[in-house]
Amino acid sequence: MASKICKLKLKGIFILVIFVGFISCETRTPLQKETMNDGLSINVKKWFEDKAAAVSLTYDAAWGTHAYDPDYQRRLEKVAHEIIKRKMSLAFELSSWVYLREDCAHWLPSMRTELVPNDIHFFGHGHLHDNYDEKSYDDAYVLFKQCYDLMQDWGLKPKAYGYPYGKCSKESTRQANQAAGWICSRSIELNPKKLYMCSGEVTEPVDWYALPALPIANDVDNYFQNNAEIRPVLLNAIDQGAWIIFMYHNIDLPDYAGWYKWDEFIKDLEMLQESDVWVGNMDDVACYIQEKNNFYFEYQLISKSELQTDYELKICDDLDNSIFEQPLTLEVTIQGNFKPGIATLRSAENETVYKCALINNKFLVNMKPDERKYTLSLSE
Repeated sequence: MASKICKLKLKGIFILVIFVGFISCETRTPLQKETMNDGLSINVKKWFEDKAAAVSLTYDAAWGTHAYDPDYQRRLEKVAHEIIKRKMSLAFELSSWVYLREDCAHWLPSMRTELVPNDIHFFGHGHLHDNYDEKSYDDAYVLFKQCYDLMQDWGLKPKAYGYPYGKCSKESTRQANQAAGWICSRSIELNPKKLYMCSGEVTEPVDWYALPALPIANDVDNYFQNNAEIRPVLLNAIDQGAWIIFMYHNIDLPDYAGWYKWDEFIKDLEMLQESDVWVGNMDDVACYIQEKNNFYFEYQLISKSELQTDYELKICDDLDNSIFEQPLTLEVTIQGNFKPGIATLRSAENETVYKCALINNKFLVNMKPDERKYTLSLSE
């Protein structure tokens, strides 16, 4: 191929084609067992697009909520525009009570139609911005659930959550959060050694409802205060093949507590773009991990001739497709002695969604594990 990377569009996503080594994944019994000469094996890469590590950018600032300070919203828009321009991703906090106010509710349509499609997401931050460790299970659950349901009503796809003040030390707080529907929740971690999730062969975080976040601010003791302090953490994450979460406050807003310099933020973004990392939103990375852990595939041989072999193929995880919709990066290996040729993937509607040359009997493709049927054709 002229390039290591080949992208094709699949129902609104792009399919990336590259070749590298793989991480083994368990498969279930196929629709029809084939001999090794007629078979396939499929393995999920550890991180999307086969990156070495994953980083999620979270920003504890509330979009469209400071009408009394227009400069605050301008600085938030400056951050969002920078992320979109660089084709990266970032998530803002959302405490749902504030968007029930008329002066804030008008922001919701543009948040849904302009920001979310450009990888600017929103993580739940409680209906009220409270310390939920100070509440009973029932009281915390009601507010967690209210935030979840309102975000659902507003079309903002509630999945990831961030505890106000990072408070989630009580088991009942985490249990109430999970029961409310969130798939993962972020805390704060001041011990650098505990920032790394899914290092090496580890397949999931220690606690989905207390994900450690690296806190970043210029004027808060024990927080990471500049890019020079953050860079070693990123390098360690890459070495470990880990996932880390950045937590920003008040970027370029020196009149607000916990602010962070704009120049340092730009250094962070440039550092990430120069590194072999997937900058994925917290909800997307959580979906990827859980889909990978539940992945299996089914296939059967449809036809075989001297010039072409066709398979029926399903990529599965048995999770709720309305929530778990993150494409997985799959390495497909064709068993047996195949001449160099072409792999073509077609949908049930016979639409070609992927086509690329086989390299050493392998190809890499991004696909959602949504149990849909495809036809995989191998030809010379």
